[in-house]
Amino acid sequence: MLLAPADRSKAWPHARPEGYDREWMPTVLRLSGYRFFFFSLEGSEPPHIHVERGDSYAKLWLSSVSLARSKGFRSSEISEIMEIVRAHKSLFQDRWDEHFKR
Repeated sequence: MLLAPADRSKAWPHARPEGYDREWMPTVLRLSGYRFFFFSLEGSEPPHIHVERGDSYAKLWLSSVSLARSKGFRSSEISEIMEIVRAHKSLFQDRWDEHFKR
């Protein structure tokens, strides 16, 4: 079940400002029902990518393609997500560098 935009903050680790989708959370890739994105205010952290599908969420570090945190995904889904991140790591890193002007 998808949460309405006003209720989504309950499923997310960060509070979201008004109009967050495009400006605050740029989508890098949509694949296999997953949305891969980052938060615009996280440029001080090491490069990473967030993933969502439905009410499930994960954060992965790009340098080692390792799981930082996850909520709601099964282990098989985490494995699939990690494979996708490995396959698109250059894209994610390039978009991170471009967005944060590195």
